[in-house]
Amino acid sequence: LTTATNTWQTLTFDFANQVAGTAALNLAYTYNKASIFFDYGKTGAAGGSGTFYFDDVLFDTSGSSSFTPITFDSAAVTYTLTGSGGAEGTVVADPDPTTASNIVARVVKSATAESSAGTTVSTGANNTVGTIPFTATSTRMTVRVYSPRAGIPVRLKVEDAADPTHTVETEAFTTQVD
Repeated sequence: LTTATNTWQTLTFDFANQVAGTAALNLAYTYNKASIFFDYGKTGAAGGSGTFYFDDVLFDTSGSSSFTPITFDSAAVTYTLTGSGGAEGTVVADPDPTTASNIVARVVKSATAESSAGTTVSTGANNTVGTIPFTATSTRMTVRVYSPRAGIPVRLKVEDAADPTHTVETEAFTTQVD
């Protein structure tokens, strides 16, 4: 859950603790697609609409990691944001005036958005990101988020871009406010 409004905070997503009713992390699967859902479970009409931002999608780096961080800052990388269910994403300047030269993703969840509206971020063909190198001891990712409201759930879903039945979803709980 977010705890601060209109400020950046880093959320940790532990895929070893999947959301109830969703598939568990399966280390035999390839996970190379990532989607983020702000105020998951709430429709736009029920107050789930708004403008949200995210940046710095990182894999837990407690060991060596082959996952390329998603920072939106490299001119050599094409960042694609694909919305669904009434959420649309674009790459824009950071909303924080002290870091306006930073580039981030903006997600607008419309007033008519579905409760599962989200945005897929990709850097490769077929909505892919680099393969996320989960292991039995490395199951976490972090994402910096900026929200207009405190106390909203943020869900991160990863899946196999070639097989959408291979997924795992988790929600973050704020442990530190930036």
